[in-house]
Amino acid sequence: MKQYSISNKFFNDGLIIEKNKDSDGIKKLSQKKIAETFYKYGFIYFKNFKINNADFFKFTDAYTLKYANDAGRRKVKFNNSKIMSVDLGNKEIPLHSEASFSPSWPEIIWFYCSIPSVKSGFTTVVDGVKVYENLKLSTKKFFLANQIKYKLLIPYKKTENQKKIKINIKKKIKLKPWLLPFAGTSETKISLKESFIKTNFSRYAINSSSKFQKPTFCNHLLPAIYRDEPQILDFKMSNGKVIPKKIVDEIKNLTTELSYKIKWKKGDFCMIDNRRFMHGRTKISTQEKREMSVVQTLISKFY
Repeated sequence: MKQYSISNKFFNDGLIIEKNKDSDGIKKLSQKKIAETFYKYGFIYFKNFKINNADFFKFTDAYTLKYANDAGRRKVKFNNSKIMSVDLGNKEIPLHSEASFSPSWPEIIWFYCSIPSVKSGFTTVVDGVKVYENLKLSTKKFFLANQIKYKLLIPYKKTENQKKIKINIKKKIKLKPWLLPFAGTSETKISLKESFIKTNFSRYAINSSSKFQKPTFCNHLLPAIYRDEPQILDFKMSNGKVIPKKIVDEIKNLTTELSYKIKWKKGDFCMIDNRRFMHGRTKISTQEKREMSVVQTLISKFY
């Protein structure tokens, strides 16, 4: 079994665990050792184990106490409701921390590659600790003092058509006052007929990972800025102001500079601290086929 660094773009450089010809398979990896490693690095890439989807899920299950409910637009993979497709289509996806705009914020995101692309469609990752370290002092102060307030429209039944919900909400639909028992929610209402919740949710852009006690710039700002997340109707800062353009440009440039591209091989998978790292995707060429799966651990389990 070989272990080596991924990139100096990550704080602590990340870690690759690679199976060589004489080493044991994935089932022989020590859970305690993986836990200690994950606490330190926050990002582990498992290379050349060439596992199948069933082995992948067994591995994630060993570290999961509770799974997150994924976006309804995604499709179930391998007849397992916990394994979902990544977002369909070929467009580029901005860097983000999965569901960090909502109360249901997964601790761990797992990606598994069934069919790798060769020249496009790479998974991008950026370490929020490294981003925070390189932000201007004035930008750090801005985000530490102000939460981001997201205006959300969340379907609570499976749907692949968010646009239909947005069209329906413009009609005269009766909304009932509702309670979401999570700190940061406000003005919550529900439509029982249309099966969606409308709410505001506030969270800081700078947080501290539960597994790695350093400030991390880890959030859903870029998809909100690019209008790329269908569940986010709008957003602003808690003080009512918009984010200054110079700060938006700083974030775009810095995350681009610090992002790392994963060039997948078939059967490889990775384990990401979703409260420290952000991930995205480069544009997929129409000439290439790519098949990825995702599992979301809402509450982790380590021994």
